[in-house]
Amino acid sequence: MPKSSSLADGAKTYYRPIEAAIRWSGLLRFERRILATLGQRPLPEATEFPRWPMLRLNTERIFDALAHGEMPYGKEGLVRDTQGFQQFRVLATAVDLRLFSLLPARGAAVPDVASMLGFEERPTRILLTALISMGLLEKRGPRYRTTPLSRMYLVEGRPAYYGDFVQMMDRRLYDAYRHLDRSLRTNRPVTADPAIGDLFRTMAQDPAMVRLFTSGMHATGTYWADALAKSYDFSRHRVLLDVGGGSGIYAISIARRYPRLRAVVFDLPGVLEIARRNVNATWVCVTSLFNDC
Repeated sequence: MPKSSSLADGAKTYYRPIEAAIRWSGLLRFERRILATLGQRPLPEATEFPRWPMLRLNTERIFDALAHGEMPYGKEGLVRDTQGFQQFRVLATAVDLRLFSLLPARGAAVPDVASMLGFEERPTRILLTALISMGLLEKRGPRYRTTPLSRMYLVEGRPAYYGDFVQMMDRRLYDAYRHLDRSLRTNRPVTADPAIGDLFRTMAQDPAMVRLFTSGMHATGTYWADALAKSYDFSRHRVLLDVGGGSGIYAISIARRYPRLRAVVFDLPGVLEIARRNVNATWVCVTSLFNDC
């Protein structure tokens, strides 16, 4: 008796994120219609398929998992665990160089990219090849261009831009993990100065690091703040207090969905300078003193 195989039923070993999201949402019988409507776009607009609101949400979840490296499989998972530091440094370097933002939509050949970055062609080609292997660039003929994943998360100015979080992890935590053994032995965080206090008080002494950390947390909070605003009914509440609210992304997302709600973001003064720039709604108050609101 032949062994059963999912491949015999027309399954594939590789699915694009939208194809996986269609199956996750139970919409396989509508797949052709959905893909024909989307064309080359990686995910639907928020109002594009009103009958199937989970389709966009599940697609976003898959892209988010890919961006966080949360979808390794089998032996590949172990390989990624041992080589993750290499891939992260490649990603962080590309973000620092603004490579994804500098590449034109039609792509660019190695000499052009080298000229953009101020590098010689050989190291430029090595970097581009590494990014292709990570699914962040693709090559068409001699031209290298961004993929749907990198266009969504790594091009500056995009709503879901994730580069600030990558830079925060690289500059604040990457080197700290080299001293994980010391942190375990001393029961102290290596990112905190004992003479100052906890890691947040330590960080508050460095305005540049405060900006980097708050911008990074804003980037990673964009998706989750929107998910929280959609998943919980805040209409029965009048006031929301977000203690340690950082950039204000959670308060802003919730207040935007519930305009009658008064939201208060409470945090350290240096952090709130960033939050005030983000808040453009009168129903969100930003303060380090409760009586200010």
